[in-house]
Amino acid sequence: RSGRRSRWWWYNGSTSGIDIHPLSHFPSFKNLHSLKLRLLLYDECHSYYRQLIAKVPLHAECVELQDLHVEFVFAQRARRVPKSFASQMVVNDVCSFLMRCCPNILHYTLITNHHDARDTHRAAAALVMNHLMGKYDRLLSLDTDCHALLQGQIRMISLQKLVLRMQCTKKENYLRWQDGEFLDDGDIETACCDLNKFPNLNVFKLVVVQSTIYQRLNANFNAIRFINYVMKQTNNAQLKHIALSHSIQTHKRVTYLGCCRPSLRSHSYSEEICKLLVSLTCLQQFKLETIELKPIVLKPKQLAYVYYWFNARMSTHHMYSQRHKIFTDLICSQSA
Repeated sequence: RSGRRSRWWWYNGSTSGIDIHPLSHFPSFKNLHSLKLRLLLYDECHSYYRQLIAKVPLHAECVELQDLHVEFVFAQRARRVPKSFASQMVVNDVCSFLMRCCPNILHYTLITNHHDARDTHRAAAALVMNHLMGKYDRLLSLDTDCHALLQGQIRMISLQKLVLRMQCTKKENYLRWQDGEFLDDGDIETACCDLNKFPNLNVFKLVVVQSTIYQRLNANFNAIRFINYVMKQTNNAQLKHIALSHSIQTHKRVTYLGCCRPSLRSHSYSEEICKLLVSLTCLQQFKLETIELKPIVLKPKQLAYVYYWFNARMSTHHMYSQRHKIFTDLICSQSA
């Protein structure tokens, strides 16, 4: 109770709590190895974070810190939500400060909880988000929903694990089929760019964030786009694990999508997914050991064939089952 009031003091523009903010004193922990922060975005927060960063000495560093997790959330009690470009500037300034204080980061997670598909904002984000300059060659893993970090001629030769989070879109021609939100080729190629820029990539995971739980999920259509995208890559000989998962986003909190209803026509792609899985495992440019599709809708006949193709090295978790379709998590393994 004593800390409940202090959570919201910055909404009125007060700067009296800068000295007690975690960002103002974490560099003093010289032996810190891992750091997880959850920061608020609100109206006129740029001036607050600017004053906070200015109070930290330039020589303050956490040289032992290698794992950094930063998440930004929009304050629900704020007077208004900050504009897209302004919030991106705040995110980049705070992350630049963290990178300055933590020069040896190897595992980096950045969750902005901001999704704007407009081309103008994508171009602006690509110009603003530059806090990883000079760090790209060192990172071993990256988990983010900020696609601007991967835009342009950026190469990450040491990156071994990449987790991308993106929000699916709606198309009018699919809404008449009562299909819900889905990925299209333009969205996934814009978000993921080119995996050939990561020659040592071992793990690639795409998390599709659904904006509402009441919308039907077209999981199979997303799986087809995802597999087709992976098959286009030609310079990822070390890629061993790929995964596609879905989640819902309610009140800026992401949870697992286990209760969402499948699209009425999701099972119509069942045979096509079965063919794509077979084709993917036959490609010579990959050494895939694990393929995860969570969730997926398959007919019992196709599910039995996939089980046979992977020589029983497959696990499923049924969440919804009817006579002609099974809504399940699918994990296929090719390792001995």
